[in-house]
Amino acid sequence: MSKPSIISDSKTITTDENLDATNSRSNRSNLSNPPPHHHDDNNKDHSSHQDDGGDHSNLFCKRRSSTILDDDDGDDEDSAPLPLTSLRDRVLPKTFLWLQKHEEEENEWLKLNELESETSGTILQLFSRHCNAGPSSSDEDSSSSDDCRVQEWCSSKIFPDGIGGYCIGQTGEQQEEEEEEGSLRVKYILSESAGGHGDDLWAASRHISNLFADQEKCRDLVSPLFDVTSTSNSAEQQQMELAFNHHPLLGLDFIELGAGAGLPSWTAMRCGAKVVCTDQAIPNRIRCMAESAERNIRYMKTLLVGRDKDDRETAIYKFAVNARVCPYSWGDPIDDILELLSPTTTIQDGQSHNSLLKRFDIVVAADCIYMPQFHESLLESIGMLLSDTGIGLLPFALHGNVNDEEVWNIVNLAVEKGLKVEILESCQLCPQALNMDSKRGLIHVLRLRKDKNIIN
Repeated sequence: MSKPSIISDSKTITTDENLDATNSRSNRSNLSNPPPHHHDDNNKDHSSHQDDGGDHSNLFCKRRSSTILDDDDGDDEDSAPLPLTSLRDRVLPKTFLWLQKHEEEENEWLKLNELESETSGTILQLFSRHCNAGPSSSDEDSSSSDDCRVQEWCSSKIFPDGIGGYCIGQTGEQQEEEEEEGSLRVKYILSESAGGHGDDLWAASRHISNLFADQEKCRDLVSPLFDVTSTSNSAEQQQMELAFNHHPLLGLDFIELGAGAGLPSWTAMRCGAKVVCTDQAIPNRIRCMAESAERNIRYMKTLLVGRDKDDRETAIYKFAVNARVCPYSWGDPIDDILELLSPTTTIQDGQSHNSLLKRFDIVVAADCIYMPQFHESLLESIGMLLSDTGIGLLPFALHGNVNDEEVWNIVNLAVEKGLKVEILESCQLCPQALNMDSKRGLIHVLRLRKDKNIIN
């Protein structure tokens, strides 16, 4: 499969003439490209491609289990779900009421189910009682499940996808890595939803998060944000200068689409971005995302003990507490999302008015383009959410569910919609499950910007 060449100032897209150059980009970590794979759409299960049997030892495939929440970080909370009331500040009031209604309905259903079980046990339940070691068996299972709810991922200078995030039980070795000095620890919760959507941590998500966590690599990644020149000493320019002296994400407005576990969002938040994390309106998923935000904020607060008010961590925390979660489907109006941004004040007829004119500096959608039927709506949302000087980042792998050309066609579509597209360096990682093709770990990154010649 040949992918398009880098699109900078030109709208012309080539697909074959730069094949050799584009193929060489996947050697970013001194890794060799995996062998090409041919997918038979009629006979392959695209949700979990079989491994090609190749040697993955050179592909950073040392299997690392997700780090389970421990008690040595100053956070005295366990992994049991936080009360919904503690998540009120992470969502809009109407989103909170929606979550509250769902929780009440779920609790009512559980009560009815328990009552039915007590009054009319089924043959399956009777059989289950004989098979279990005793009443404590289910309690132990429940406790074990709770212990694994809240997991941790750490950034890394060595591993391009950080440490953690692999499926427990599907990884070979369960050996834990030592946390590197200066790495970021990020808490996340996998939701109970459809397989691979919100209940797994994909390679593209881990990779872009690791780039965000590295100050220098992140500055390269978001470099177009600092290309803006201005003769005025505007607040925006001052913010950019502050971000350059500190972490480049500090104080920037950041939104993630199709977030799932939301690892890029929580990593950006740990770096000082003002984050809005979005995904489909699935109650459990939104609740898990809101709890992830809350747990990371609480953890960050423990890092402030004994620090000066002008300390770096204090500055980061000041912006991180603005993190919010919002249900959102691509292509829909963005009114709810804009409510989560601080409004811009304008003067009209001698009076001040708050108008929702502000947009995001960074829009991220990690591994969200493998289904081409959603390209149009995804790009429509990016166009609505992106500021005139902002950037969109689309890290992704080719899943093999459709022809590769159909996935890469998002480049053509983006250009048609008035976006400039750059194809950044690819990076071969290890897929998150042993039964997946190494191609699922080859991460490509598209960087999008609005074409200034088209902006009205």
